[in-house]
Amino acid sequence: MTLAARRDIEEQIAQRHGEIIDLKRRLNTLVLVARLPPELLAEVFIAYAELSTSQHVDQYHGYTVHQYRSRFRIAQVCHHWREVALQNPRLWADISLVRLPCVKEMLARSKEAPLTIRGSMDDSLEGRDLFRCFIGELHRVRHLNLTVQTHILRQFHRSELTHMPLLRSLKLSASYGESPRSAEPLPFISTLAPTQLRELDVTGYPLDSFRMFILPSLTSLSWSGHSIKSTVSTVLALLRDTPLLCSLALSNSPSISGEDLLLHISERHVDLPHLQRLYIDCDVVPCAEFVAHTSFPVEAAIHLKVDGLLNETQPQAVEAIASVIDRMTDAQPLRTLLIKRVHTYGRALEFKGWTHVLPHESDSHQPSPKVQLTALDGGIVAQSIMAKLGRRLPLSDVEYLQLEDIPGFEAWKTSFGHMSKVTKLRVNGLAADFLSTALHFRKSKKKNPGSQNRDLRDVKDNDPDVRLFPRLQCLQLEEVRFYEIYEEPTDEDVIDNIEAALASRKVRRRKFQHLDIRRAINFGKDELARLQRVVKTLTWDGEVSIEDVDEDEDEEYYGEENDYYSIGMGGFWSDDFDEDPYYFD
Repeated sequence: MTLAARRDIEEQIAQRHGEIIDLKRRLNTLVLVARLPPELLAEVFIAYAELSTSQHVDQYHGYTVHQYRSRFRIAQVCHHWREVALQNPRLWADISLVRLPCVKEMLARSKEAPLTIRGSMDDSLEGRDLFRCFIGELHRVRHLNLTVQTHILRQFHRSELTHMPLLRSLKLSASYGESPRSAEPLPFISTLAPTQLRELDVTGYPLDSFRMFILPSLTSLSWSGHSIKSTVSTVLALLRDTPLLCSLALSNSPSISGEDLLLHISERHVDLPHLQRLYIDCDVVPCAEFVAHTSFPVEAAIHLKVDGLLNETQPQAVEAIASVIDRMTDAQPLRTLLIKRVHTYGRALEFKGWTHVLPHESDSHQPSPKVQLTALDGGIVAQSIMAKLGRRLPLSDVEYLQLEDIPGFEAWKTSFGHMSKVTKLRVNGLAADFLSTALHFRKSKKKNPGSQNRDLRDVKDNDPDVRLFPRLQCLQLEEVRFYEIYEEPTDEDVIDNIEAALASRKVRRRKFQHLDIRRAINFGKDELARLQRVVKTLTWDGEVSIEDVDEDEDEEYYGEENDYYSIGMGGFWSDDFDEDPYYFD
């Protein structure tokens, strides 16, 4: 076969291949999606990219890395889709600083569209190349999220300002393990000149290093502190120039120090008329100083995470915090209160308050609270914390009280004696250890006027004549251990005490209204029948879990595969399981 003949055949193959490609393109025009105008199809691509962009968090640096598979996949479906994708700069404008060739291609395809730049740059050749790659595009950056090392910034520092008219959000984080020792302005970053910055989020840098970005246009400010402390007065001075703030978060206890400002409330006061969310994490004294010198709408939601709550060297700190919460809940008082021990912060005690009564059936999907107070040292001394706050916080209008995982808690009456409007009580786990003593009411023929409904802030927990929660109608017990050892009952078991306490609350032959039991431990049909005799309505999720204290013994558990039973007025057995609780009237 001659070379010319071979070339002729190859040309025919290429021609046939081109004809097939053309036929496939014409075939693609027949599908319904091909009828969409390119502008609308481009919007579909952007929505798909936002929904399907996969992410993973770098375990060493903590930043989020965005992959681009969805965008490149769109451009490889067909010729028409590729043309639409490449002609849509916005599809390529969200750029992560991962690989240099990819970043360059994304910058080229994004043309002049506003950019979102995010990523981390280490001290390497590629890291410096990545940094250098997007510096020339700062004029069109709208969102900038960088995790950087200070000495890299110094390499790119310049004296002239870089104007960033489109910048709306700026997030800066110090690299993992880096702790800048100087409060001087950040190299390079301090030369950026945004004019309409809305959101500022800084982690790991001292306040003075980024104060040039605290502008009147800010609506959101978040600062996770640094070992170099800033005083409360310094923070307040900066906030006077941010009247539009809607969200403020000051985190990390070493970042703010106290100054005894509680005695000098004057020119340091700051008004934040648009604030909707306030989060503060620091020692109790600077926290109190801050809220005492700040005005914000009563509709705002606050979360105060404080340390040193039991420190009485400056007792007015707790009073200042309580005063702010009292002002916020004056028009709409707290109706639901949740108190729980949390391990996220190292056995802290957490208080959450809502201005409406939550349904107890939806405790796992609670809305955001109006007030949240976290005592970092409260897990160890829960009783002291609760007794102190219970007497000072505005809780007299609470109707639904919840306690979770607070072992050995005895201070029921000293903590909640003044909460006479409580109608629902939910107790979880070890918090029920001394519940029966608190609920038990000794009926006495001797009258003591006002003893039942007076403000009981200073009552003794061992006072048997005090009736705690006189309006209580519903008691919910979750994960409560009714017997220490199921096969070896004693007089000290919870079942006996709960039964006696509920029986003591019988009024004029009317039994206690409603007992709800969920995920009980060492609780079966015999215990169910006992408690049903002292309450009007008993609901139970039907779950039976038998556990012994000895961890070496096998745990016996009766789940959905075993019989479920209920005992009503006539008494019956059933092995039919319904996900809804059983009702006994």
